[in-house]
Amino acid sequence: MSEIKPDKQKDTEKRDRIVRRVAQELRDGAPKILKRCTLPITGLRVVHNIATEMAYIRVTQSGLVLEELAPGLSVEDVQRATEAPLIVSPGLKTMVV
Repeated sequence: MSEIKPDKQKDTEKRDRIVRRVAQELRDGAPKILKRCTLPITGLRVVHNIATEMAYIRVTQSGLVLEELAPGLSVEDVQRATEAPLIVSPGLKTMVV
């Protein structure tokens, strides 16, 4: 019987990327993207990107990186609707809708 050799790919290269699509705010206007989770945690560090009607945000070790804005919105608009601080990407773009 031959020996099974471990795959040399990194774990992160094997995993699927997870995009979480959510509304930016609750019905009462409160932010949905928070500094800290207030619900029971079902998985840590499993979401890689967040897509909302306002923005596309990449989740990194350094924080939440604002990559794209919906047309007609400013960085300030999105930050006001987000409790967690946003890092503005140097390549910030307007979403194509």
